[in-house]
Amino acid sequence: MTDQKKRKRPRGGRPGGAAPATHMEIVETPNGLVGLPEWNWRAFPVYFAVTFGLFVGLYIGILAEYTRANGNGSVVFIAFLVTGIPFSFALSRIFTRVLIKRGIIKPKGRR
Repeated sequence: MTDQKKRKRPRGGRPGGAAPATHMEIVETPNGLVGLPEWNWRAFPVYFAVTFGLFVGLYIGILAEYTRANGNGSVVFIAFLVTGIPFSFALSRIFTRVLIKRGIIKPKGRR
């Protein structure tokens, strides 16, 4: 390690112990009330949470239905396709990022 890496970075830029800034800005309405923060709903974490919730909710619903009575197989198959394909895309993206982070595969350049 070089001498430069051993030195700690000086703590500054926050006089008086101010809280760090967040990436979301609080929106104030004209009447002085605090509104909802701005949020990027088309981000991957939101997509993953929605697909995970749909998949798990469908799976629990199907298990509850089969414990009560026999259900229709074709409806269950279509429902699993509708929720399983987007969820598998989300899982493949997470798995690919793990492989890139560990250095097993190399990321492709932007086209």
